[in-house]
Amino acid sequence: MMRAVFLGLETTILGALISCCEVVGVYVATPRSRPRAIRDWPLRYHQVRSGIRSLVARYPNGLHAWRRRLTRYHIADYAEAHGLPQLRAPSVNHRRFLNTLAKLKPDIGIVANFGQFLGDPLLRIPRYGFINFHPSLLPQYRGPTPLPRMLLHGDKRGGVTWHRVCAAIDGGDILAQQAYDISELDTVHDLTQRALNVAAGMLPLLTSAIEAGTCRSVPQDEGKASYHPKLSAEEKQQLIGLEQSRRLRRSKSLSGVNLV
Repeated sequence: MMRAVFLGLETTILGALISCCEVVGVYVATPRSRPRAIRDWPLRYHQVRSGIRSLVARYPNGLHAWRRRLTRYHIADYAEAHGLPQLRAPSVNHRRFLNTLAKLKPDIGIVANFGQFLGDPLLRIPRYGFINFHPSLLPQYRGPTPLPRMLLHGDKRGGVTWHRVCAAIDGGDILAQQAYDISELDTVHDLTQRALNVAAGMLPLLTSAIEAGTCRSVPQDEGKASYHPKLSAEEKQQLIGLEQSRRLRRSKSLSGVNLV
């Protein structure tokens, strides 16, 4: 079984990784030494966060501010709940993190929804390098907004890609891809969950193939590449309108109202 380190925010992918690899470390960003407000101090402690989460779950229509604050700790809490070692540092390129990771000697690094740049010293540590999950069929829809763009463009087909991490944004060699259909009622939330579930299902076979040396590495066709930045204010409003329309149509469909 390969030894893996995890960088990211997606617990669906981390859960799949636990099933097929020995997770030797989960990166957790070092919390601020001085929280912005006194009310943030309790969140520094796992047991306190667990209690607050219980209250938030008990009163779903209230405590919205606490719910938002808790989101930045969900990877740390997931690692705590599953007994996974946490690797804390201000950045994955910090000397302390690099030294710790080098001592652990991971075979592979898994990246899923992670905002930090991975420098060359970090990329050279795992035996098989780092691989990243991206929610599109690369080289199409590179960048941070593939799923909203698919809906705005009216795409009928989406997909996920596992690829090697390199200096170029979403530009590394493709290791595995899988497509799925997009319906006229899907929202970004629907596509996000579908992409995560598909990617998680692909991970065990992919890591096995990498370890066995049977995984093909295919360079991306730059002639077919497209990059999409964050949505503009106008595009965000278009997306909100589109999703509201789809939710309304879905509600009518479930209630048995005939749609024309």
